[in-house]
Amino acid sequence: MENLNIALIGCGMIGREHIERIQNRIRGAQVVAVCDVFEEGAKKGAEIAGAGTKVYTDFNEAINDPDVNAVVVTTPGQFHKGPVLAAIK
Repeated sequence: MENLNIALIGCGMIGREHIERIQNRIRGAQVVAVCDVFEEGAKKGAEIAGAGTKVYTDFNEAINDPDVNAVVVTTPGQFHKGPVLAAIK
């Protein structure tokens, strides 16, 4: 089975916890891209995910990355709608 390559949108505390779990506890899944409206937040997420993780501040770019085949949205609730609808599209 092919790895599930994930873009994680929202690199706050909850997002960083999800990155750690995906990278270290879930077989067959890896975070290949992270996104946060604050570049520093995205960079912190990328540090947890590891070398080669792509950093984005625009969720549309992260979702449309050709290496991504799944999306995890961990933004605050009021900001879920945009990335979720973009991922569905």
